[in-house]
Amino acid sequence: MQMSSKRSLRALRNVCGTDALKNVYLATTMWEKLATEAEGIEREGLLLEPKHWGEMVKKGSKIHRLQNNQKSALELVRRVVDGSRPVGK
Repeated sequence: MQMSSKRSLRALRNVCGTDALKNVYLATTMWEKLATEAEGIEREGLLLEPKHWGEMVKKGSKIHRLQNNQKSALELVRRVVDGSRPVGK
């Protein structure tokens, strides 16, 4: 994760507080560019480390696999609006 991304996440926590993290959706993108889905799953695992998104997920943030299509984008919007938890990420 780049330093600017880390600063942005730290600013989000500082401004909104850790309780607001349960309302955050973290989207992973570019799944269509991976050689295999296993590669993406491995990368998601790395994102769950505390130095990346791990602490946010522990506080209730949710991960969504955003595919490069309208259906996936609308699904993410629906989840945000409904406040529902992702199924199978």
